[in-house]
Amino acid sequence: MTGYRPLEPVTCRGASRLVCGARDVPLTAAEQAALADHLAGCARCSIAARQFAALFRQLDDCLARSGK
Repeated sequence: MTGYRPLEPVTCRGASRLVCGARDVPLTAAEQAALADHLAGCARCSIAARQFAALFRQLDDCLARSGK
């Protein structure tokens, strides 16, 4: 998806890229697992991922209401 290499640990920056990138292109199983591992150990990224998810839901709702 993002050029992430499964043998590398996910950094906070990488987690952000995976979370945002997953909106457009599904993550591979390796990317999902690596992201889940990082989020389990990083409170800040876990909070950010939840905030991104809420933002994406709001965007989807706005687009649905606008007919796009």
